[in-house]
Amino acid sequence: FDRTPTMLRPGGSTAATPLLPKADDEQPAGATGGPDDVPGRPYSLVADLAWARDEMQAMLVDFCCPASIRALPLDEQRGCAALRLNPIYWILLGACVVAVLSGRWVHALVGQGGPVRPTDESLVEHEARVWWIYTTDGPFAMAAVGAFFSLIYELTASSTDRNEIYTNVCDALIDVSYIVGNVFFLNAMRKRNTLEVRIGIVANGTFAAGLVVLLVYGLYWTGWRSSMTPTKRFEWCMRAFSVLFFVLATAIYTGLWGAYDDAPSAAAFPLTGGEGEDDDDDRRGSSRCWPRCHRVLHYVALAAAALVVWWFLLFALFIGGPKIVWDAVA
Repeated sequence: FDRTPTMLRPGGSTAATPLLPKADDEQPAGATGGPDDVPGRPYSLVADLAWARDEMQAMLVDFCCPASIRALPLDEQRGCAALRLNPIYWILLGACVVAVLSGRWVHALVGQGGPVRPTDESLVEHEARVWWIYTTDGPFAMAAVGAFFSLIYELTASSTDRNEIYTNVCDALIDVSYIVGNVFFLNAMRKRNTLEVRIGIVANGTFAAGLVVLLVYGLYWTGWRSSMTPTKRFEWCMRAFSVLFFVLATAIYTGLWGAYDDAPSAAAFPLTGGEGEDDDDDRRGSSRCWPRCHRVLHYVALAAAALVVWWFLLFALFIGGPKIVWDAVA
């Protein structure tokens, strides 16, 4: 999946630039998060909203508009009639601003509200972090909070519905697990760790594949019948949109698969053993054998990541059926 954007990034820097310096309006966020989170300066919700608007406009234009619009600076894009007079664009922009801003606040709680590294965050890292991780983790966090309060209500109600309790617990676990996985994913990007980044890509890809299977199976089992109510049709459309979002996110993440191969700190199992003239035969044999063992352990870890995600999805399906998964993600 190779995509070279032609539009200009917020602040006037070219999107095709391989490395993005830390923007003036995106300082590393602490507990409060936000672009103005610098010593001595109070937090500004207005600046946060402006940052979210620019980022989500960049994402929507980059994926939904022709090259003639993508080539324009952000300010000129806003004056374009194809966007300014398009109600679908404004609905999507509003929803995405809420999603990315809430996601940034969630990750700011663990010090991930800014670039993965202060000075050399690459374009694909920036897009993965802001456009996809923040934008998914914000709604997931809100869904987890909703499931938590629903669980409290069920536990304190006069008549307890055990199925509802199981559903709320599974929903919260799916949402929280996805957020925690992305926390580790961003941390792996920060460390430029090849194995950990690939585990994150495989886990996200497996989750997306599981949702695709669930969507196809659900549509095949129920069918898109003419008697289906408009509410049910809208529900399936939202599910399909959510699945598409996860598939596109995985496609973007694949750009990080070999991004850290040349980084000294990338290897999760650093190669050891020298090959100098003074090394004995055993050490030479060990140094030749270790890369092969490293590769085996590498693929075992990737397979384990996929199996864990599949097991988690199957467990949720066993507990409460497809509805539990869809309640958590769509």
